[in-house]
Parts: sequence; C-alpha cells; structure tokens
Amino acid sequence: MLVSKKELINLKLKSINSSDLRELAKSVNVSTKGNVNDLIKKIISIIEEKIPEEKIDEFIKNKYQNRVNERRKIISDEELIQELMKVKEFKWGVVQGQLDQKIQVEYVRQFPKYDDL
Repeated sequence: MLVSKKELINLKLKSINSSDLRELAKSVNVSTKGNVNDLIKKIISIIEEKIPEEKIDEFIKNKYQNRVNERRKIISDEELIQELMKVKEFKWGVVQGQLDQKIQVEYVRQFPKYDDL
C-alpha cells in the first residue's frame, strides 16, 4: 500500500469542503467546533472505534451525486460533452496559484456552455 489507512482517510476528509465536513462530523456525533483541521483530527481519532471508513466513502459519493444532479438541471451529460468538445486545446497541469484557482472557480466552472464563457 502506498499510504497508510490513516493517511488515506485524511486525504478523503481533506477532499470535503468545510460546510460538508461539518455536516459529516455532526452526523457521526463529533463536535463541529474548531477549524477544518481540527474536525479532520477529531474524525480520524474515532474512525477505527466508531465510524467505518465506508461511511465516509458513502458521504462523499452522495455529495458528488448531488452535485451531478444539480448540474444536470442546468445541462445534460450529452450537452456537456458537446460543450467540452468545443475546446480546441487544453493543458492539464498544476494550478499556478490563487489567480488560476479563482478563474476556475468563479468563471470556468460556473458556465456550462462554452460560448457563454
């Protein structure tokens, strides 16, 4: 195994945004006080005792499915694929900084139609 079970759980928890992480913590009876890192530490500390790792996986899957369903209200899968095919060239790589991340979050991800972007 490349990472330990604890490291894997930590990665999963860090993939959850803060409001959803607080929701998860509340659902497993963990205090939601403190910052995100505090919540992650609290959840990891009780993982083996009270929470099966599968519960975290299920929580993440449900949140992802909710996002997909919300996106489908705006644009179908087929239409989204057609829009993505309009991109002539793209380079996947490391985000170069806060500005790139801001552009992605506030513009690129907000517009499902290429021509609207």
